[in-house]
Amino acid sequence: MTVPGSTPAGRPVSLALAAFLAVALAGCGDGKPARDLGPGPRPTVVTTVPGDRRLPHRWEGYTVAEDGATLTFTYYAGVAPCSVFDAIVADETPDSVRVSIYEHPGPDGVACIALAQRKSASVTLAAPLGRRTVVDGAPA
Repeated sequence: MTVPGSTPAGRPVSLALAAFLAVALAGCGDGKPARDLGPGPRPTVVTTVPGDRRLPHRWEGYTVAEDGATLTFTYYAGVAPCSVFDAIVADETPDSVRVSIYEHPGPDGVACIALAQRKSASVTLAAPLGRRTVVDGAPA
């Protein structure tokens, strides 16, 4: 009989996983403290140009400030320097407000991890939102 959470031989899966990780990680690192970067290039500050290769991002939701005209949107995008906030644009009509959030990729050749980060961006409308509908300007 096999118990849930165990291998057919009856050993817990966690023991097998621990053994695998011990072997896989045994050769990692060079023994130096994490803060010692050693010789070589140092990290640089990445500066970007607004509008350069901008990509639209769908937003998850928004809140309206007490003034009725400032909207703060939450969205998910990659981490810097691989995905950098560029702009938030609100196109207003009498019936709706189309809000687009743009980010752009960092410089070529930068190693990036596939990790999403929750971000926020605010925009102040020309007039209070009122009963207008808010629409995501990013493609579906």
